[in-house]
Amino acid sequence: MENKKLKSGAIASYPRVTGERDPDNPKHWRWGFNWEEKIDGQWRNRSFGCVPVGTIPMIQSMQKSDVSLQEIIDFIRRSKRKVQ
Repeated sequence: MENKKLKSGAIASYPRVTGERDPDNPKHWRWGFNWEEKIDGQWRNRSFGCVPVGTIPMIQSMQKSDVSLQEIIDFIRRSKRKVQ
């Protein structure tokens, strides 16, 4: 297991994968979410550096269903609050 301290002070644990990682297994990866926002006329990169692995299938489904970016961001924020 690899432990990472979050901004909130909580510790999140991620499994270390020995050998080859399975690209289709979300537990073999640390997940983030990135997007761009226009702020004061300039594009800025924004991201969640750590997304709960249990939310990955739902986020992928939302993206395939063309759910708005804001709805996806709100969903991730709600799910991160539940984990911490």
